[in-house]
Amino acid sequence: MSLASLAPDPDMACPMGTPAFAFVFSVFEHAVKKSLKDEDFIKVSCQVLKEHCGLRGSLDEDGEEEDSCSVPDDLHPKHLPLEAMLRLVSEVVASTGGRVQQVAAGTFVEVCDAASGKPGCASAGEKELRVVLGTLQSEVPAVRDAGLRGFRNLLLVLPDEGRDREFREEIVRRLWVSRFDVEEEIAELGKSLWEESGFETDAYPGLSMGIIGDVTHPVSCVRSAGADALAALLEEDRGSVGAILAVLLDTYRDKLTMTKPVMDHLGRVVQDAVDHWEPRSGVAVALKKLAPFYESSDVAAIADFLVPTALDDRNESVRNSVLDAAVHVVDTHGKQTAGELLPVFERFMDQTASSTTHDNARQSVVILMGSLAKHLDPTDPKVRPIIRQLIIALNTPSQQVQEAVAQCLPPLVPAIKEEAPDIISSLIETLLGSKFGYGERKGAAHGIAGIVKGLGILSLKQLDIMGRLTTAIQDKKNPSHREGALFAFEMLCSMLGRLFEPYIVHILPHLLLCFGDSVEHVRQVGQSLAFYTSELFFLVSRKLIKFINYFQLYPHRTLIYFSTLHFRLPMTPPRPS
Repeated sequence: MSLASLAPDPDMACPMGTPAFAFVFSVFEHAVKKSLKDEDFIKVSCQVLKEHCGLRGSLDEDGEEEDSCSVPDDLHPKHLPLEAMLRLVSEVVASTGGRVQQVAAGTFVEVCDAASGKPGCASAGEKELRVVLGTLQSEVPAVRDAGLRGFRNLLLVLPDEGRDREFREEIVRRLWVSRFDVEEEIAELGKSLWEESGFETDAYPGLSMGIIGDVTHPVSCVRSAGADALAALLEEDRGSVGAILAVLLDTYRDKLTMTKPVMDHLGRVVQDAVDHWEPRSGVAVALKKLAPFYESSDVAAIADFLVPTALDDRNESVRNSVLDAAVHVVDTHGKQTAGELLPVFERFMDQTASSTTHDNARQSVVILMGSLAKHLDPTDPKVRPIIRQLIIALNTPSQQVQEAVAQCLPPLVPAIKEEAPDIISSLIETLLGSKFGYGERKGAAHGIAGIVKGLGILSLKQLDIMGRLTTAIQDKKNPSHREGALFAFEMLCSMLGRLFEPYIVHILPHLLLCFGDSVEHVRQVGQSLAFYTSELFFLVSRKLIKFINYFQLYPHRTLIYFSTLHFRLPMTPPRPS
C-alpha cells in the first residue's frame, strides 16, 4: 500500500478506520523516519496523521459515547497508537525546519486533541502524557512550543491527587519550569497554561528538590529555566535555601567523577573517559540565581566550596559559570561578609604562591578579591590587605593571573594613592633587575600598567615613569634594562590603548634599535611590542599625514592655529573654505 492511497480523498470521510491505521502504522512510521529530508513526503504524512486524528467516536442522542460492545466503532481515536504517534511527530518537529516544521507542530497538537478525553476522543494515559512532558525538555524551541500547545488539550485527562500524586507532582514541576523558558514566547505560553491548569506550588512542598533534576539536565536551556524556576520558588520559601544549597554542592561533587574509559581484552582504550560537565554547569547557574537569598553562613559555605574545587574545574565552560556565580555572590554579599571571604582567599593565595598548578583558580581568586575590594569603602582597613595580596600575586608565573591582577588594580588605586610612588619604584626595580625571573619581571610590568591606569595618564610624567623607562631602554651595557623597559611599554600600550598614543613617537626610535639588538631576548620582546604599537602608530601616522597635507595647502592658517595652541588661546581649528 502506497502513502498516496492513505492521502485524504474528497469523496471519502477518511481513507481507513482507526484500527486499520493502527495496523499499518509501523510501516508508516518507518517510511517517515527514512524520508525526513523529503519535505513533500513529510507534509503528506502529516496530513494523513491529521486526517486520522480528526476522527471521533459515535455519540448517542445525549452526547454520550455509545457502548462499543453493542455498536463497534472503528472510527474512535482510542484505537490509534497515540504514544507512538506523539513520539514520531515530535521527532519530525525536531528534525525539520521552516514551513514543514510548522505543519508538523500543528499535527502534534491534533494528536494531543485526539487524546484529550473530550466526547468522542480517547483519554491519554501516563505513557502519552510522559511523551508530551518529554517535549518540554527538548533543546529545540519548536518542540517545546508544540509540547505546551498540545498539553493545553490534555488538561481534562491529568491524574488526580488521590490516584497518582507522584506523577501529578512531576506534571506540576514540568509546567512550573516551562514558565521560565529561555524563549520569551514559550515562557509566556507556559505562564498562560499554568494559570489555566489551576495548579498551586504550595500544595507540593517537595517541588524545590524535584527541580534540581532540571538544574542538572544535559540540555542547556532546561538548566537555565530550571535555575530560574528554583529561584522563584525559594523567593517565597527562604527557609529552604540552606537545604537546597547543600544538595546543590553535593551534586556538584558527585558529578566530578568521570565515566571510566572502555577497554578491550588487551587493555587498549576503546572509548575515552567521559566528563559529564553539564550538571556542574547547571549547579553554577543555580548558585548565581539564588545569590539574593543567601545568609552569611551560606556565603561562607560557598566560599569553601569555590576555593579551590569549583574555580579549578577541568571544564572551561563550567569554570566560567562558576566564576560568574562567585562574582555575583561577592557583589551581593561582599560588603557584609568580607571578614569571612578575605581569609579564605588569602589562605589559598599563600598556599599556592609557589605552585605551578591551580592557575585557573588563582586567576579567579584574584578577580574575586578585586571585586570584594570595590565594594568596600576606600578607608576600610580590609582594602589595603587585598591590594597587597594582589601585588604579591603579580609574582605568579602565569599570564592569566597577572592580567587578572592588572584589570583589578585600576579601581583600587585611589585607596593607596599616597603609597603609589613607592609601589611603582619597587615594581620598576623588579622590572629592571637581572636577579628576578621572567615571570616576576613580566608581572611587574602588568602591575605598573594597572597602577598607571588607576592614577591617570599624567602619572607617567609625575612619577617619572617614562623618564626611567627611557633611560633603561638606552642602557647599552645591561640587556635586562632594555628588556624590562620593553615589557613595560608593551603593557602600557595594552592597558592604556589610545591614551598612550602621544608617547608612541618618543619610544619608536628606541624600539627600532631594539630590533637589531645583539641579545635575542631583547629582539623578541621588541617584536612583541611592535604588534601593540602598530595600531597606535598607524593612528599617529594618519594624523601626521593629514597635518602635512593641510600645511601644504594652508601654511599661514596652520601656523596661526598652532601658535594659539602654544599660548593656550581659545580658538577653534581652522577649516578649509
